[in-house]
Amino acid sequence: LHWSPKHGGAFPTFKGSLTLHAEPGGRCSLSLTGDYEPPLGPLGQLFDAALGHRIAQETARELLRRIKDVMEESARS
Repeated sequence: LHWSPKHGGAFPTFKGSLTLHAEPGGRCSLSLTGDYEPPLGPLGQLFDAALGHRIAQETARELLRRIKDVMEESARS
């Protein structure tokens, strides 16, 4: 996966992988791995260390939960 903000700004560029693992009973698990460089130089690195990294982790978890829910519902249908 590669994600970058359309118009730049205060958002990072992300490069990584999304992996799907099939589980018994029509369930699945997803994992997202990758790296990003905080924007805005040293100021962005400070923000990332203090709060930004946790925001990014929770945003990724929520995205994975939503994708997983849709895939599981589709498998049950």
